[in-house]
Amino acid sequence: MTSPSQNAKPAPRHSLIEDILAFATGAAFAALGIVFLKYAKLVTGGATGLSLLLSQWADLPFTWVFLAVNLPFYLFGFLTGGFRLFFKSVAGMLAVAAASRLMPELVELGRADPVVCAVVGGLLLGVGMLILVRHGGSLGGLNILSLYIQDRWGFSAGKSQLLVDAAIIGATAFSLSASAALLSLLSVFAINLVMITNHKAGRYQGY
Repeated sequence: MTSPSQNAKPAPRHSLIEDILAFATGAAFAALGIVFLKYAKLVTGGATGLSLLLSQWADLPFTWVFLAVNLPFYLFGFLTGGFRLFFKSVAGMLAVAAASRLMPELVELGRADPVVCAVVGGLLLGVGMLILVRHGGSLGGLNILSLYIQDRWGFSAGKSQLLVDAAIIGATAFSLSASAALLSLLSVFAINLVMITNHKAGRYQGY
């Protein structure tokens, strides 16, 4: 007897146009989220959080720090996920880097409550990440590792990333005020809540 899985049709690939539109959309959402977090002087987790922190410490452009921090993770992505994941992750990272360079020139926040910045900025970053992941890419860095953990062992990428992100915030908390540390934790919870609720193994088959 043939099992349902044997009768299932292969998951359709996204077209090149769909990938381009998705990467542009995901990059725009992520870059706008970064605008909110930077406005409130918050940090987040993963490579994005480390890049934000280092760019604030060293007074360097976020774009270049973001590129440098991500580089070591792409070798891991290439070795574990092949050229397709490597290429799309690099494309996603470059799209976010370019958008984050451009977005502050186009969007300037006059007044925003820090709690709103933490939640909205985190949700925007989470949605941007989700869009890239759904199209076979990532935001690079620890996002690649968390996706590998989900594919390899079935443990939610959002949950594993939340644990690591919280640890990163904890490790850098000495450089933040108590309120900034708590709001930064709130932002990483918002980011990973998007992944936990919307990116589950077997729920989405396109790539």
